[in-house]
Amino acid sequence: MSAVMEMDYAACEQLKRKLVREYQGKTLAAVCGGQVIRTVAGECFGLEHRETVSFQIGDPETVAARLLSEVSLLSGVGEHKCQILKGQGHESIESLLSHPRFGKNAGLFIELIHRRDVRSLVGLIVRRPGFSHSHPLVFGTSSFCQQERLLFLDIETMGLSFEPIVLIGIAAVEGGEVVVRQYLARTFAEEGALLTALQRHLEPSEAIVSFNGRSFDVPYIRTRANALGIACDLAKTHFDTYRLAKRAWGDRLPRHDLGTVEQHVLGVERSDDLPSWAVPEYYDAYRRTGSIGPLVPIIEHNRQDIISVVRLFNALHQTWC
Repeated sequence: MSAVMEMDYAACEQLKRKLVREYQGKTLAAVCGGQVIRTVAGECFGLEHRETVSFQIGDPETVAARLLSEVSLLSGVGEHKCQILKGQGHESIESLLSHPRFGKNAGLFIELIHRRDVRSLVGLIVRRPGFSHSHPLVFGTSSFCQQERLLFLDIETMGLSFEPIVLIGIAAVEGGEVVVRQYLARTFAEEGALLTALQRHLEPSEAIVSFNGRSFDVPYIRTRANALGIACDLAKTHFDTYRLAKRAWGDRLPRHDLGTVEQHVLGVERSDDLPSWAVPEYYDAYRRTGSIGPLVPIIEHNRQDIISVVRLFNALHQTWC
């Protein structure tokens, strides 16, 4: 959230005290809906929110044509060799199928595109000079994913390292709607249940989409899952909208935090959003007082983050694909 919109410390403290009083004696189910979720690792609390969001990813055939036109994506084809090949009339990877040196690699690349093997394609492309995970062609491969198998992810924690995860938010596109599911730890002992609930969604997913999740969310989840001895398969293709947004719109953004990107790209300004730094303090207030009041803005902050990641992903497709 931008500095203009963030609540300052005094305002956060005032709101926290107000929420404790206002929600004392009320239950999560009564205030937020949701229900207890039971897993093999214990219980946590689950919430679900459905929202209609315009969601249209790029045309796979158009993306495939762009990939096939980039000869430098083939292993062994550097800038100099690329110019030589083009001078010989090789303007596409398909034209190299019968090439004595590059034909085999061309055939493999074309086969991966036909199979829509996003993970293998991304792995090949990012090993080529100049093609990082934030490159538009790498992002374009997300058009090959089934929409329902994209997993949008955001977490809330008690600190920046080694502290418990208290809320995991995920979203998926289902039947024209974006469905946000949140798993809340009512106590630190329920963290294992959060991670187990997440794994249920990771198993069928094809790719993870996040905002700064490659650097924060996924390593954090992996650390906490390892500490608790919980299997959590995070070896997925990952499209990080933080890095992608910096590349797409960096020259028009004064900062690159989610709130700033929301304002300048999505035209969204949140009202009284809880700053991320306040999440541990609000969760501690909930633990001390037993009032669910301080949990309410944490849940809403996470939900809005997830929806914004979905919208950013869509905006990137409209811009690049």
